[in-house]
Amino acid sequence: MAVGGGIVVLFGGFLVLVVVIAVLGYLAAKKRREAFAMLAAQRGWTYLESDDRWVDGFAGAPFGLGHSRRAGNVLTGSYDSRPFVAFDYKYDTTETSTDSEGRTTTREVSHHFSVAAIDVGAAFPPLEVTPEGFFSRMVGRLTNRDIELESEEFNRAFTVTC
Repeated sequence: MAVGGGIVVLFGGFLVLVVVIAVLGYLAAKKRREAFAMLAAQRGWTYLESDDRWVDGFAGAPFGLGHSRRAGNVLTGSYDSRPFVAFDYKYDTTETSTDSEGRTTTREVSHHFSVAAIDVGAAFPPLEVTPEGFFSRMVGRLTNRDIELESEEFNRAFTVTC
């Protein structure tokens, strides 16, 4: 086989792989939406594939960040006689970087979150549970705002502030 033919076969194989991954991702998302719809129907809740009124429904991070904010797979209803909402929250940011030769590139980055909120009938200070990184660990220790829980493994993985 000629070198050109090998490149064509390699490119064709890569293209097939990309299509297979895209189809599998689509099918997995469809299956997840169907599972949410079935759960909502069984429990008397409401399921909407998209409902962007929730993107501005809360204060604090990650709300209000980035652009192109959207809420999907939205479940609403009541649990133990208390209203709740749960949804997938996404927003985009534009990141710009410059390489060592001064060339600038810009790319869009999507940020994904799962949100669950329930009305407990009382006012509480804001509670935030975020993945722990080096910077957040140092800030938490310096400001003494990181709440330590019983599980050391959890404390290493997450920052809890309230």
